[in-house]
Amino acid sequence: CNYCNKLRRQLPPSGYGNLMGHLRDKHPNYEADYLAHASSLASNLHTFGFVSDKVANIYRWMEWVVDRTMPLAE
Repeated sequence: CNYCNKLRRQLPPSGYGNLMGHLRDKHPNYEADYLAHASSLASNLHTFGFVSDKVANIYRWMEWVVDRTMPLAE
């Protein structure tokens, strides 16, 4: 749990019932906190994967060099 830093154990077939129960019982404001956090991220374009043209161009050049197993320096 990220709220109280406790390790919550879960059996594979049990689903998320005990984890959601913990949130409802111990952290009643978790929904409002999550919505506030999610809405603050929505205003930041970087969270949606948008990057600057410069960074995208550098990545494409690196990908081109690596895919062709070209030397980094000649």
